Amino acid sequence: MLKKCVRLVLCLTLCSILQIGFAKEYLPEVFEYVQNDGTIILYAGRVSEDPAVEFNRIFKADGEQYSALRIATSRANSENMNVDLILDGISYPLSIMEDARKDPLPPKLQQKWYKVSNELEEQLQKVQTISVRLHLSNGKSDNKDIKRTALQSLKFIASVHTIDDAKAYVKSIDKVTEFRIFIPNKKPADIAPALIYQANYYPLGKFNNSDYYQAKFSNDWTTGSFEDTDYIYEKYMFPYIWSELKEEKDGTRVSLNLFKKIYHYSTVTDKFTGVSFTRLSSINYESMKPSDKLHSQGQYELNMWAYYLRNIYTDLYGTYSYGLKWDMIAKKNSTEQERRDNWSTAPYFITSVDGDDFKELRDISAGDQLVAINGKATDAMYFYQTLMETEYAGNPVVFTLRNKDGIEKEVTITPTFTPTTKQINYLEILNKDKRQLKHVDLYEGYPYDFRTYDPLGQGDV
Repeated sequence: MLKKCVRLVLCLTLCSILQIGFAKEYLPEVFEYVQNDGTIILYAGRVSEDPAVEFNRIFKADGEQYSALRIATSRANSENMNVDLILDGISYPLSIMEDARKDPLPPKLQQKWYKVSNELEEQLQKVQTISVRLHLSNGKSDNKDIKRTALQSLKFIASVHTIDDAKAYVKSIDKVTEFRIFIPNKKPADIAPALIYQANYYPLGKFNNSDYYQAKFSNDWTTGSFEDTDYIYEKYMFPYIWSELKEEKDGTRVSLNLFKKIYHYSTVTDKFTGVSFTRLSSINYESMKPSDKLHSQGQYELNMWAYYLRNIYTDLYGTYSYGLKWDMIAKKNSTEQERRDNWSTAPYFITSVDGDDFKELRDISAGDQLVAINGKATDAMYFYQTLMETEYAGNPVVFTLRNKDGIEKEVTITPTFTPTTKQINYLEILNKDKRQLKHVDLYEGYPYDFRTYDPLGQGDV
């Protein structure tokens, strides 16, 4: 009996030693997001979970800094989100950030921004346990513990006061590829049907029964998605376009996010029959970027959505002309153009010049190279970006051009504007084949985690 006890003690001691020796170290994870206005957001904690608890450090471009705590959940009371933050078993009193921006949210999801005091920072740095108590709609409450990496991340970010403090643990969040324009004097209900028309009827003007985009839009036309019914440019990978139409005082801001919808399959073997079969294991969405070196058809897809936007802009509003047209190469035919490996990249060459209406262009010739737009080198711009900087903006532009002798010249052009005369009932055309349009709940099929940044700012506009 004594020998058995000694063996048991030795075994337990050895197990304890092994557990200590091989204990996993949970290192903090800090995510970095850079907005278009130069604002840098570092955030960490329980990210992309329900509930989410994120500590945010916001570094504005003008040098201002502030911090905020974000808690989001879809499980709290639907009318009034009520959440407690529990630090080492004691409820910590949170103060709501009343001036936080109110962003539209998917159904059932609620979020609140809370102020971060010096006291809260100190508490988080030394805390041993953190949990979130959710007050549910049925009157009950539910506690969720924050453990491991999320716990270490919250403790660490509370000690960070400069961007360099977090460098060792930062993971950058890539922006999605986004096309964004503003169409004056139009509402989402005017624009969405026109966008569907462009996707499914351009350039032939008729519907293709075997290959078309199925559009899903909210009833108010403010959000929607496009998914090709018969398109694949890589194995199990399809284009997926997410659209948002935000009505403003004098028009609507249109944004399109371009994704690759990727289907992941796994092989499963039936343990009784031994027969193997393939089944879908997951679907995820990745931003479709020219820098991904997509197949030329994938590059073509990116450019076509820029063209669709340009077409609805000109059809619904009008056309800006700078007296210049340019293209990726001096193309002999469209087939040669589409087969080019880097279809959407520089160099860009002038294809036509209107020297009659634009006297500044009399020394410019077809074949000259477009070197820069407003001082920005075009070799760092994809073709659709050159359109966004000019035809969609309608502002005076400084073009830098290089002739065949290598001589460069800057030309400033103020565009002329021709208002549209087209009157097309797009919805009536779409209703002739209703397969291409379906109305769904807001944010159904949203392709990536919903997130907002910089709650006291304007957002990433």
